Amino acid sequence: MGKAMSDGPSVVAQLFQAIGIKRVVYVDDQFGITRERLATRCRDLTVEQLTASGVFPGVEFPEDDEPLREQRLKAAIDKVSDKQLEPAFDAIAELPNGTGKKDRDAAKGFTDLLGEATDLKLLSLSQWRSQSKNLAQEYGTVPTLFIFDDDFQLEGGAEEEGRRTIDQLHGELKQYKHAYALLTHKAADETEEETLYKAIVEQYPAIADYLVVIAKARLVNGDRNRFVHRLKATLLYRLFRVVRQKLTAATTEANAVALQEIEKLGLEAFERIVFRSSQEEGAWSPETLTRLFGVTHERHVRSRLRKDVELHKAVANIDPLCSIETQGVSDAVRELAEELQQLEMYDGPDELNQLHLPIEVGDIFASQNGNQCILVAQPCDLVVRAKGLRRGDTRDKRQVAALLTIQRRDVSAHNPLRAHEHVLPHYAPTDKKTWYSLVNQAMYLPVWVLDLCVLNTDGRCRIGKDDVCSGLFTLPWRKRQQVLTQRCGELIELFDSLAAPKQQEAAELIRSLLRFPLGIKVEASVEPAGRKPGDPWEIRIDLRRVRRLRERYAVALLTHYSSHLSRLGQPHDLTRG
Repeated sequence: MGKAMSDGPSVVAQLFQAIGIKRVVYVDDQFGITRERLATRCRDLTVEQLTASGVFPGVEFPEDDEPLREQRLKAAIDKVSDKQLEPAFDAIAELPNGTGKKDRDAAKGFTDLLGEATDLKLLSLSQWRSQSKNLAQEYGTVPTLFIFDDDFQLEGGAEEEGRRTIDQLHGELKQYKHAYALLTHKAADETEEETLYKAIVEQYPAIADYLVVIAKARLVNGDRNRFVHRLKATLLYRLFRVVRQKLTAATTEANAVALQEIEKLGLEAFERIVFRSSQEEGAWSPETLTRLFGVTHERHVRSRLRKDVELHKAVANIDPLCSIETQGVSDAVRELAEELQQLEMYDGPDELNQLHLPIEVGDIFASQNGNQCILVAQPCDLVVRAKGLRRGDTRDKRQVAALLTIQRRDVSAHNPLRAHEHVLPHYAPTDKKTWYSLVNQAMYLPVWVLDLCVLNTDGRCRIGKDDVCSGLFTLPWRKRQQVLTQRCGELIELFDSLAAPKQQEAAELIRSLLRFPLGIKVEASVEPAGRKPGDPWEIRIDLRRVRRLRERYAVALLTHYSSHLSRLGQPHDLTRG
């Protein structure tokens, strides 16, 4: 408890400084102490408790004569001086069975939390009613946070006086930018706070973005910084909504502007810039059109947001709030951050393979035993052109690409990454070990063999004699499938004429015909086993495309790999012995 008390005010002070709060008005019936209320409290106590309180020394209260006990109680309370009235009230509230003990503890805990942070005004309901107009008028020059108890029955108010007062006050304040806190005994935990909040804002929708419901029990039990977190969250949500609305407006406007620019292209520009250039470069023309749309769209969104003064103000208000740590990061937020980062850096198997996307630098392949590798090559060297080839037919067959080994291990100050290890950030968020590719461990395979993954929705490198062309293939890839089928058919004819009787020898033969380098641990087979020449065939390579490191990140790996290949030759290091 001591730590919470010492740490709490500093966090509150930081928050109030960040949002510009100069005053806190805290309205609670605990601050409206009168002799009548003290008498009401005393009536709920037994004679033993009244005597034990020490508030009325020398006064005897009969147990069997209620009128006489009431008479003596009134006389004793009248003798209490104004200075002693509050201590007397506190002493009664501290009794185990005192009806207001929890209220008093909550009020004390909250005032302890807020007292050091700002100018604190503690008001009863009657005092609030007499001062509310002045306090509301002063808000413009003295930014104020308003806190209300919900139940004011002990002071003659209503059971839900607090929420009604907040709604009334919010209607009077113009351009209020802070929050209202409502303290209640009708909730005990976060779930009940949220339930009560929803019920209140359904009745008073105008305060939905400003209300913070806090269970008094949490203040009594030491969870006082919970208030700071809830207040911060309420303020942030309103600011976040401003940013979201601005982004929505900017992107909606940018959509219309970008579409207008596309319509301005005209038929000749459409043909030459979009279709003809795509055809020459082996790109899909709708993606080229999307690229042109994206250029205008991004520029317009950026320009619109940068010129928005109100948005700059919202961001300026958000930044100080975000710098204040009110609680640790939840597991859900950590998982969401990892998920978003992965989405930015990697394409998953579904979007790659289901759409039959062509292979690109950064494509990651896995074998059945779990070994993984990543493709590194110049992007332009991987593009299939209009005729279904990358180069002339004979060169297309011989073109190879590097696949770098992917590994994982513990990385620390004592075991740091080495020069030949390239980190793959956020590769496996649940794995505490670091994933990386080895730029000094490359295996080289024919690029056309890797192309086989594009033909299959599961990303497997396989092709069959009777495979049907997918309707999602682009025109170059429709021709590419024909080229690959013909090429594999020729290999099968040669394989059938040379096939050895043993299965292991057959596997080595197909690997040789596929021009796999010696020592490459990538399995290949012709299925079905035992087929006869002329029967339907299928070539299977033990590689499956499982994801893609997107080009903007994969180029960094390609650069690292190129740097490794072009490193200067050096004599051996004399210190290594």
